[in-house]
Amino acid sequence: MVDPELYYDWDGQLITRNDWAEMYGRERHIGDTHVNNIRVSTVWLGLNHNWSGQGPPLIFETVVFDADGNDLDQQRYPTLVAARAGHDQFVAKYRTR
Repeated sequence: MVDPELYYDWDGQLITRNDWAEMYGRERHIGDTHVNNIRVSTVWLGLNHNWSGQGPPLIFETVVFDADGNDLDQQRYPTLVAARAGHDQFVAKYRTR
């Protein structure tokens, strides 16, 4: 069964699939930082990636890529504030390596 509460705007408010599709085509990056040959990218997904159904919708994501584009690390967040903080934490983590 697919959860009908799947699509969210940047503020965590439920939106329709059509509204999500329109928003998804716009700029989605919250942060895109290159440090020590690593890329830390944080974006708004707008699609709830909390498949457990427990806790808030996870609608933002940080992925860390190596120079070849391979995923090194990843985290999802429920709010823009948490996503910004998470981005900064990953940048600091990989800056010290």
